[in-house]
Amino acid sequence: MPSDFGDESGEVLVEWASRVAGLSGDVAARRMALRLAASLERARDRASGGPEAPGEAAGAPWARLDMEDFRELEGYGQVRAAIDAKLTAAQVRHEFFSDGEAGREYLLFPVADAGRVSRAFDELAAKAREIGGGGTGGGSRDARPLEERAAQARDAAAAIEASRGQRERALEVAERTVAR
Repeated sequence: MPSDFGDESGEVLVEWASRVAGLSGDVAARRMALRLAASLERARDRASGGPEAPGEAAGAPWARLDMEDFRELEGYGQVRAAIDAKLTAAQVRHEFFSDGEAGREYLLFPVADAGRVSRAFDELAAKAREIGGGGTGGGSRDARPLEERAAQARDAAAAIEASRGQRERALEVAERTVAR
């Protein structure tokens, strides 16, 4: 559920996935959520001092995490808002910095908070995997875009309504026949 994390980051991720699903269909939204989870896991590893740890130099007070993986995702603004909400809830001092000359955006945070940043990304990745089905039988949903499914539902409702009138007329005829 969106409130599982005790902050608004889960809700923002669910809204993002719903928007992607509405535009591209459920399967595309699940794929995008799994891509987001993979990006969050890479960011988690970099933030925790993995092979691509952020920062300019040893002893630097601030770490820098390139947001390129996230910027490639549809709905980047909502993804960024979820990251911002999660880090704020984790009480991590952070800023997003846009380097206009390089065309890049970075997440800046104190090196001392790298563990909390890593945990925040890990929790967001878990939520994104949950949204994406994470390989746990989420493939049974209709992959068609929402608009197409809604049109089919409207057509089916109209057909049911039309058949209701026919059924009522048939019952009236049957009652009159029995009454004679």
